[in-house]
Amino acid sequence: FHQLLLTLQGSGGFPVKHYVGYSGGSGTPPALKAVGTSGNPITFTSNAASPAPGDWRGIRFSDHTNDAETIMDYCTVEYGGHSGENSNIYCNEASPAIQRCLMRNSDGNGILATGSGAHPLISCSTIRNNNYGVYAQSSANPTVVNCNIHGNTSYGIYNATSSLTLAAADNWWGHTSGPSGVGPGSGDAVSNSVDYTPWMASFDSCLETIVLSPASATNPIGSQHTVTATVTNDALEPVADIAVSFEIVFGPHAGATGTDTTDSNGQATFTYTGTLEGTDIIEASFTDFHGRTITSGPVTKTWESSSSTPTPTPTPTPSPTPTPEPTPSPTPSPTPCPTPSPTPTPAACPCPDAEACYSFDEGNGNVAGDSSGNGHNGAIAGASWTIGNDGSGLSFDGVDDEVSIPVLNSEEVSFSAWFYKNANNPLRYSFIFDGIRTHSNSQLNEGFALKFLKRNPNVVGFAVVTQNSNGRRKLRTASYDLGNSVGSWYHVAGTYDK
Repeated sequence: FHQLLLTLQGSGGFPVKHYVGYSGGSGTPPALKAVGTSGNPITFTSNAASPAPGDWRGIRFSDHTNDAETIMDYCTVEYGGHSGENSNIYCNEASPAIQRCLMRNSDGNGILATGSGAHPLISCSTIRNNNYGVYAQSSANPTVVNCNIHGNTSYGIYNATSSLTLAAADNWWGHTSGPSGVGPGSGDAVSNSVDYTPWMASFDSCLETIVLSPASATNPIGSQHTVTATVTNDALEPVADIAVSFEIVFGPHAGATGTDTTDSNGQATFTYTGTLEGTDIIEASFTDFHGRTITSGPVTKTWESSSSTPTPTPTPTPSPTPTPEPTPSPTPSPTPCPTPSPTPTPAACPCPDAEACYSFDEGNGNVAGDSSGNGHNGAIAGASWTIGNDGSGLSFDGVDDEVSIPVLNSEEVSFSAWFYKNANNPLRYSFIFDGIRTHSNSQLNEGFALKFLKRNPNVVGFAVVTQNSNGRRKLRTASYDLGNSVGSWYHVAGTYDK
């Protein structure tokens, strides 16, 4: 029986120690679920006063590992590599999911995969300051995607098996020119039999976002104003324990700053009192798990004087009343005959090039017709017919009403919709469209969705998760703060180009 010391930084700020082990005996295969958050990651590290590479052996996954249940998320693994494994993470015929992690300062390899049964999926992670970032041997076939690979002295990725090609597209190699070695650039080196194209021009994948609200406001001098920052991860879920910095970057109160930590709803606030007239521009930022500074879009705050001297209204001088002149009666004209109205022609499809288009113009029944001509009709469940923005529409109860449509597969997607929201729901996401197919392993999620954020229901978010046959996963998100999403018609659109 082997044991490993795991140090977990708890949300209360104190170290929590666990012993995690595995054995080669019979029974249920062991699994490791080390799932932290951006604001509260898990750290596997040396206990030396002055840590150095090779202080401990690292994490070893063997062929007994339950791959389907093993995941490392928001973990830092550092200063490993002692003894024969020579790695921070050693995958011997094992295929864990390693996502949003940091592997650094190993005595040898950030990750070593060996054996034909080793297919670890490594995504959204930083792999730096090792000898080899990822080393694959003996027909191991890891997938490395959306990662930050730089500062590794020998190779960023090395494949010792020439008969197979490793999937390593969409990574940042430390330089805009791409990887060196067999690659054309000046970044970390890659060996033969590594598919590194295309590469990223910067490490801008798997981003968390920060949104400030309200977008604008006007208050009298002497009152207080509060802005709220909401931090969400790449799945548009709130992130707690993030230190947020606020700054007034322009205006009469420029230079004022504040800090706060996000709560369980991913929210942090900044409050200040206006003392001068004018308009302030406010921004918020935080440093994410990978060391990137994420900055919000600006919001404005206008301060006005609370009182002013009123201008007297002059009393008008009365004008003499004119003597009325008789008004001649108009000469009657013959009443024209009405022109008959033409028979209306049915409206053309508003989106003729669409894969699917739902105008909700039926006005009754339980079928939402696809006016694109492709036959992707939707089935209405619970929603009731009502007046829409243009013609008829559907009203949903926000609980279980829906229109379900056939599965549509496309590598690129654009989506748009008109909506009118009657009320916010601060306890759950409100979906305009939910096309995400979920999986117990988030690396296998795919699809796209348009929804209002939980606990910040005036922010609408667009998320796209793509995955190809090699398991390469991309997640792209965008969001917009409507300020007030209730009581008005809005048109919203999102697009993803591969």
